[in-house]
Amino acid sequence: MLELTSSSLAVSLLDPVADLDKLVSPEQAWRYGAGGYIWQVTDRASGRELLTGPQGSVPSSEFNPGQGQGIPDSFQWRPIRQNSRDGPALIIGLGEVESADGAVTSLCSWDISRPTVSSILFKTAHEFERYSLELERTVTLSNRTLRSHTRINNLGSELPFTWYPHPFFPNVGEPGVDELCKFSPDATFVDGRDAEPGFKQDPVSGFISRAQEVGGMGYLGGYDKTRPLTVLQNHPVVGMVAATCSYSPTYLPIWGNEHAFSWEPFLERWLAPGESYEWSIDYVFGMMGGQPARL
Repeated sequence: MLELTSSSLAVSLLDPVADLDKLVSPEQAWRYGAGGYIWQVTDRASGRELLTGPQGSVPSSEFNPGQGQGIPDSFQWRPIRQNSRDGPALIIGLGEVESADGAVTSLCSWDISRPTVSSILFKTAHEFERYSLELERTVTLSNRTLRSHTRINNLGSELPFTWYPHPFFPNVGEPGVDELCKFSPDATFVDGRDAEPGFKQDPVSGFISRAQEVGGMGYLGGYDKTRPLTVLQNHPVVGMVAATCSYSPTYLPIWGNEHAFSWEPFLERWLAPGESYEWSIDYVFGMMGGQPARL
């Protein structure tokens, strides 16, 4: 593991080589990216871990990399292919895969450095068919703010890509009672699809809560897609995590089960040859006056 620490938080990140067993598996070999994978955030004062995963606490031997843990991110939604949906493909941030079964055939290599005492930089490059690109992922910790920053430099043909983060937070309180999160600009469930009926939304405050113990899947829309997204996430340990995206998502699902809750703000872009694009998300693990902040 790679580590970042501040006076109040400790952050663990996966090492793309040493922690390969937590990144790929026969079941789902290519879901999450390797460089910049945030595995855990720990509150140093209480010693409590602030992130979880769909499996909850399981022994390492039972962990499924396809389900993930902490704050992984992924380019797998839109693999890079020359012609059709069949045959080899490139997953940015991971490597080349066989589309038929998802098996990784060639992992990318990473150059890892520490530009400052509070940041870790992951750099890799891809050459695949007519595509060529450089990828930089930087994770920075400042007091209680954790920033995940990504930059792509397109050196080849036109490059379409889709990226999303998948932070896993522990559930809050009782279903139907305790609020999970709120999005700004205001977001509402699309066409009444409320995860059958995994989640419900307060019509006045806009806060979303679980409608049942397990949760499910929900899809949000109706927000201003010209403005960056902010999420207020209730948390059982620190009271609140405030997350700010530098972009407005094109697609915004939420998901939950008995162990975890997550939102996935998808970013979709099309880069011209020679074009670069960068974006970031700040996660603030808030405490006020030494006590958990509540929404």
